[in-house]
Amino acid sequence: MMIINYFSNHYVNSFKYNRISINPHWIIVICILTFPLNAQTTTVQFPGYTIPKKPLMNFRGEYMYVTVVVSDASLKNSPSRMGADLPNPPKFLDTLLAYERTKDNRYYLLKTQDGRWGWMKSNEILVSSVCLRSDNKNNPAFIKVLLSNSMKKTNKGKYIAFYKGPGKSYQKNVMKNKFTIYYAFKKILGNDGNMYFFIGDRPTWDYHSSDRPFLGWINQKNCILWDNQVAVYYDKETLKQRLRKTVPIFQQKTDLTNHLISGTRENVLIEEPHIYSELSPLIMPFPVINHDGNRLKIAWINHEQKNPIYYTGWCSVKDIYGTNQFNSFCLMGRFKLDAMVGLFGIIIDGSRYASKKIEKLINDACLKSTGAPVLNNETLSEYLQRVFHIPVSGLSKELNKTPHDIQNDFLIHKKYKDRFIKNIQKSYHLLHLMQERKMTEIKWVQSKKKWVNINKPVKKEWFFLSSEGYEYCWIPFDSLP
Repeated sequence: MMIINYFSNHYVNSFKYNRISINPHWIIVICILTFPLNAQTTTVQFPGYTIPKKPLMNFRGEYMYVTVVVSDASLKNSPSRMGADLPNPPKFLDTLLAYERTKDNRYYLLKTQDGRWGWMKSNEILVSSVCLRSDNKNNPAFIKVLLSNSMKKTNKGKYIAFYKGPGKSYQKNVMKNKFTIYYAFKKILGNDGNMYFFIGDRPTWDYHSSDRPFLGWINQKNCILWDNQVAVYYDKETLKQRLRKTVPIFQQKTDLTNHLISGTRENVLIEEPHIYSELSPLIMPFPVINHDGNRLKIAWINHEQKNPIYYTGWCSVKDIYGTNQFNSFCLMGRFKLDAMVGLFGIIIDGSRYASKKIEKLINDACLKSTGAPVLNNETLSEYLQRVFHIPVSGLSKELNKTPHDIQNDFLIHKKYKDRFIKNIQKSYHLLHLMQERKMTEIKWVQSKKKWVNINKPVKKEWFFLSSEGYEYCWIPFDSLP
């Protein structure tokens, strides 16, 4: 402090008595005094002024990795919009390790793969390793994205663009136009005023893998959101039996309403074929976008196009005479189906002799087959909806009980026990046939208390591959417990 005062007093006297010349030493002193202040603007501000030793943990108890989702991301020295930008910010889809976050979760303290620290806005990174889920508590399915018919024509054909940020001002990343199911990981209002979704081609991503599932950002106007697992397809039997006419799909909900009242067929987008030929059952079920009683808003594919395009339209589950027109299906990944078959198999093997221990048997079977435990006061129906995304309308009433209540009813109500085992066995039998890529009609033999095949099983391609090589299948509601 004495040195600083000396130079300060000397500088004042020199300026007072020698107004024309300034001692060059004073310039050196000023530069020395101000340099730490300028250098501090590029120094990362750590919480508690200490470098964190351990990263944040995700919901699985693993280190939290994030990925950069915009091409103009900035790495700042402090968790504030006034913070200074640090040099060499991470690039689009780079992976970083998270160590701290602000209380409002707007900024994360990150460490790059080359050891540099900095703060980033939450809007510029993807924190979760799992895609978004719907708000429907009864069926919290992954939010899936289908490409709509809002496509442009170029010399490359029809395509739809994914961007490196939420807005058209960003550079295009990839262009896609294939029949597949994409997944929404992040939702942001773009810089052009439109809503954008950050999209991947599978529902989870692994930070240890060099293979990233991300495609980029897509304008909500160019896609159709599917936030459940339900799809429908024409009921072929009622058409063959001449119980109904072919099903029309309308452009507007009001056109469908008029059709159900008076039978008019104005503004029909597409109509069910009179004769079923070799139509592939693997891609034909129509995802249900909205459900309003008897009326459905569905997405369907125009197969007359060289490159299939999704459209949406309105149809009815039953016609004006009350005849069923559609059968319902549930979309499920192959690994989910395998887990469900294993779950039902364990319950069936133990339910015959474990009436007094059925609660423990169900809890152990769920944890062993899926890795997810049954929550407190959670019914078996709610568990299947939560883990397998099975719609509530596809499950029987016998499952809408907690494992503890199921055990009580096993001991008190023999009829309930018989119905429970019969339903579980039926689903196990049908789903096991799907695993083997077979199908047949089955019947219940009361004397043996088991389901048996009526005729010899025939081969059927229940499964289909997405463009990324993942197996899915459409499970009929009749096969659910």
